[in-house]
Amino acid sequence: MSDGSSMYTNARLVCKQIIERNLSADNFLSIKQFKNYRMIMDSYSGLKFYQYCSPSDRRIDQFDNNIFSCSNPLCFNDIFEGMVVAKDEIERASVRETIKKACNAVFIGCFSESWDNLLMNAHYSASFTGFCLEYDYTRMRTHFPYLYFFPVIYQDHPSALAKIIQLGQDIDQVNAEIATGKLSFKKIDDVISYFIHKADIWEYEREWRLIIPVTQYENFGGRIENDYFLLIENFDCVSAVYLGANITDENKEKILEIVRRKNADRRRSTSGLPEIEVYETGICQDSYKLISKKVAL
Repeated sequence: MSDGSSMYTNARLVCKQIIERNLSADNFLSIKQFKNYRMIMDSYSGLKFYQYCSPSDRRIDQFDNNIFSCSNPLCFNDIFEGMVVAKDEIERASVRETIKKACNAVFIGCFSESWDNLLMNAHYSASFTGFCLEYDYTRMRTHFPYLYFFPVIYQDHPSALAKIIQLGQDIDQVNAEIATGKLSFKKIDDVISYFIHKADIWEYEREWRLIIPVTQYENFGGRIENDYFLLIENFDCVSAVYLGANITDENKEKILEIVRRKNADRRRSTSGLPEIEVYETGICQDSYKLISKKVAL
C-alpha cells in the first residue's frame, strides 16, 4: 500500500464525520453523501484488505470457487451489535425491536487492514492454522454496481439515531415488499449507521465492512443460504494468500493447488488480473511479530 496506515486513518475520520452528521439529522442517509469519502478511497493505489479464514473444508471450497460469504449481523459475536442510544424506556423498547429489524435488513462481510494481526490470526484463523486472503480494493470497486464499504468507527459509547422510529417503519415497508414480491429497491441506507460503530474494546480488529442491504443482494451477484448468509459468487478479487504459521501440510497443499489453477485461468483469460501470490508466515525470533516468505509456485 502506498501510504500505509494514514489512508485508513483519513478514511475513518471522513466516514465518521458523515455518519455522525447523519445520526443527528432529520433527513435520511444517501450514498451521495459519501462522495468525498469515496474520492479519498479511490485516490490510493494498490489498496488491499484482508480476511482471516478458518482451515475448514467449507472455507477452502469458497476460496476455490470465488465465493465471498456475508452474514446476518444476528450471527455476530458482539452482543451490542447495532446498538444505539434511546431517550427513555418507551423508545428503548422500540430501539431493541428496530435493531433486530435492521439486522435482518442487511448482510455484512468483514475485512481487516493487515495480514499479520496476532489476535485476528488467533481468533479467526483457528490459532494460526488457517489462512488470510488479501483482496484488491480496485477489483472490488469494479466488481459491483454499488459498493457499500465502510470502516468501523470505534468509540466508548453507543451513538444516538434521531430517526429511529421512522427507520423501523421503513424497514417494515421494505420487508413487506420482499414478502409480496413487489420489491421497489427503496433505499434504507440509514441501516448503515447501525453497523458502523463498535465499542473501542474491538479496535484491535481494525475492521472494515461490506454492508449489503437485503433489497439489493441480487445486484451483487449473491444468493441467500439458510436465511442468514449471503453468498456472493464470482468474487474473483483475491491478490494474495498468507498461510497460517501453524497450517497443516495437507491444507497448505490444498491451497497451493487452488492458487496454481486460479493463476493458470488468469493467464488464459483476458481479464488482466495479476497472478495470486502466496506467502508462508512464521514467528519472528526477536519480537512478537509475524514474518512472511513468498512461496515459489
